[in-house]
Amino acid sequence: MSRFGDQIRGAASPRNWQDAASAIRRAKGRGASRFIAQELGISQRQAQRYLAGQVRKAPHGQDIEDLAEPDWLAADALLEAQALNCGHVEVEYNGKSQGVRKVGLISVDGEMREAIEAAAAALLDGDESLAEQLLSDGILGQYSQQNARDDRHILKGTLKISGFRTGFNIL
Repeated sequence: MSRFGDQIRGAASPRNWQDAASAIRRAKGRGASRFIAQELGISQRQAQRYLAGQVRKAPHGQDIEDLAEPDWLAADALLEAQALNCGHVEVEYNGKSQGVRKVGLISVDGEMREAIEAAAAALLDGDESLAEQLLSDGILGQYSQQNARDDRHILKGTLKISGFRTGFNIL
């Protein structure tokens, strides 16, 4: 994954084992408890308790955090997002730098929600480059919509985000 992708992953690190369990559930679906049970050597019923958040003292909490793939965590965090704080983004066109754009706070609704859902699906399918492109298009589409004077989406599909200069946060 590119520097852009690494920054997305960094913003999606789990706060606790419950975040990791949620990401595993989203990635593995109905097979999540079987996956956890087999990987940790615990009963499937105990794995189900972890997934349901019914474990008060979690001796396997760190193990569950370690099981969650970074792409699964990123997909889960993006799907739960209400807003994205993008700050200043570095953009490129055909691999050549085109400077920096101040994007700032992007609300996750409408087209942005669709872009995030598609990007998360691509992450869960293992297609990181498609996920990056979809997320970049969504963010720059929202940015151009906020700054367009005549309702044209001039940046969507032309520029690509290569990195977040001032950080990226999922809110």
